[in-house]
Amino acid sequence: MIAAAVLIGVFAIFFVSARSAQSAAQAPADIVIESIQLDPADGSTLPEQTPILATIKFRFTQPATDVGVWVRIFDNTFASQYIGTPERLRPGTHVITRGAYLTEPGKLDRLTVVFKNHQSTEIFRQDIPVDYTFVADPSLDTLKKVGIGSTITKVGFPNGKRATVKKGTFIPVLLDYSINTTEGLFAGAVADTSCSVTSTGLLEPLTGQGTVQMGFAVGEPCSVKRVRVILRNAAEGYVYEEFVDVDLSITD
Repeated sequence: MIAAAVLIGVFAIFFVSARSAQSAAQAPADIVIESIQLDPADGSTLPEQTPILATIKFRFTQPATDVGVWVRIFDNTFASQYIGTPERLRPGTHVITRGAYLTEPGKLDRLTVVFKNHQSTEIFRQDIPVDYTFVADPSLDTLKKVGIGSTITKVGFPNGKRATVKKGTFIPVLLDYSINTTEGLFAGAVADTSCSVTSTGLLEPLTGQGTVQMGFAVGEPCSVKRVRVILRNAAEGYVYEEFVDVDLSITD
């Protein structure tokens, strides 16, 4: 069976103005962020993996299509994660909540709000200066080891490892997995590139043996030479990682 994947207190208040990404030249955006509220409060010290939730009020009329919105951590000094969402938003005024966090002890000085259009092209980004400290949570030490020994036994590319596709095209990756914990693991397949990428995520963990279709879409002209496939547990412990060589050309 092939499992399905989905494309996954005191407030500090920021008022910011719109700034479209340069890549938006072909898709004008008039996004205006009116306010951002952070919870927990900026300046907090948090256990690792505690989500920082940003409630964002914004409006736009262009692009005249649906958009996706995330809060991301782009600084790679410390390992991080963000809360994915399949939600797409139409032009208008919206109030949404998104989140991100460090998965290890460290300092966080910047969150970034990112908007992407239906082609996974980044059309807007706005940095949020913050001052959070994440500290070790000893209770996670054992949980991070759950699933060690589980593997991805086969990686398949239905459309081939060598391909030329237009930006925004979904590139499927089939993963055969063998998971040794009843608590389950989350699989992932991510293009190893600095280009704008939107990846699928799982809402529920996988168990036992089977096949799952993951994948990604690249939102700008780019060359992808490797795809990273992983298995991670609920405590953000990466118990399996593999890099697969590919030759993918993404065009306008």
